[in-house]
Amino acid sequence: HRYDLSNRYNYWNASYKTALNANWVLKSGLSYTSNLNDILLDANGIAEDEKGWHGKTVFEGSLTDHVELKAGTEVLHRQHDYVVAGTGVMGYDETITAAFAETDMYASNNFVTRAGVRVEHSSLQEKVSADPRLSLAYKAGTSGQVSFAYGRFRQSARNEWLRRDRGLKSEKAEHFILNYQRIDNDRTFRI
Repeated sequence: HRYDLSNRYNYWNASYKTALNANWVLKSGLSYTSNLNDILLDANGIAEDEKGWHGKTVFEGSLTDHVELKAGTEVLHRQHDYVVAGTGVMGYDETITAAFAETDMYASNNFVTRAGVRVEHSSLQEKVSADPRLSLAYKAGTSGQVSFAYGRFRQSARNEWLRRDRGLKSEKAEHFILNYQRIDNDRTFRI
């Protein structure tokens, strides 16, 4: 097989951060990407074009001396087109809108809990999902820490699958992590 690839890639990014007052900070960012692949496979011309933008705004601050909050919104949009000469366009447009919040609660100098949730809407699936996250950490001695984390995460299926079937569900992962870490004399031990 004869295979040639021509790639044109563009990327743009902007971010903003400001203190709203002594306890609260606003962070936001916007990025745009464009990637066009012109492929020649044997005598078949293939054009693969993906464009997208990502916007995010986050508020971070302290509710009390023992409770910190991070909350925000996020929008991701991507358009994917795949054209094989003479067969038409396969592709999709997807917009994911999300809201998230997480809080760090300090029970003492040795114990912290982080709890959060991400609520997301996918335009392809026309579905709302909620993904919880939780972690607990305990400082063991002067240089050790024991922690447990749980979280559910999701992402859209890969382009080569979505362009054929826009009804595919998101890929999901459920994490359970038990960890011990010790940092001593510029060395890290983790199990």
